[in-house]
Amino acid sequence: MAINIRKKTTLIVSNIVDGRTLEKGYVIANGLKININDDSQYLLKKIMQYEPISLCNLLQVTDNSISNDVRLAIAKMAQLDIIELIL
Repeated sequence: MAINIRKKTTLIVSNIVDGRTLEKGYVIANGLKININDDSQYLLKKIMQYEPISLCNLLQVTDNSISNDVRLAIAKMAQLDIIELIL
């Protein structure tokens, strides 16, 4: 299933159970333990800090320290149910 998040007004919310696991490199979403990289940790912290946050605002509060494309990372996290997209 392809996820299209080109619409900048799409809202993003976290589905993770306990944000304290972020520092350990994983999250628990829908009962599954999912390992995440540093870029995903950074994005999730921003999402949790400002949620619900639009894609447009997320792009504004993130900096250039993210090596991967933000939209691609958001789409992948949505596919894994780590986050929820409200279109």
